Amino acid sequence: MTIKREDRCGQPLYNFQDTPAPEFPGLFDKVSPYGSATVNGVGHDLDLLALSLPESEDSIIAILSSCGWRFDDAEDIYMQNHHGIHMRTARLGQYNLVILNCPVAYNMYMKANRTAELLDLQSKMDRITLFDSIMLSYPAELQDYLRNPTKYLEGGA
Repeated sequence: MTIKREDRCGQPLYNFQDTPAPEFPGLFDKVSPYGSATVNGVGHDLDLLALSLPESEDSIIAILSSCGWRFDDAEDIYMQNHHGIHMRTARLGQYNLVILNCPVAYNMYMKANRTAELLDLQSKMDRITLFDSIMLSYPAELQDYLRNPTKYLEGGA
């Protein structure tokens, strides 16, 4: 049951305790809550970070689209592609699904999110700066993944 919460301007706020994340059985390798609702306890939406295999992207898009998810290509908001990591975004109601196909990037995003939680970074720009800093701090591993992704998929990152 969702408890209605609002910010000072009357905009709805959500959290993962009152509004559990949807399940995606067999669709992704990993799915985790992340973003403002995990760092601040509430957010204007509920972000989910998902890891998929690159070759399954088309079928995932088709399945999610048939279930009402809208792919908005808002990935430019998250990164200006200076990391070289492919990502797709989709929305359904209060949920924002960010799909990565790079296990290295997925792990780095989860580390950045955990660091933002520990530092209690309330500002979205501070969190974005932290995420970019962590992504840019591993250029060799990211470049290795981009050259040889099967190494990470077979042996685990």
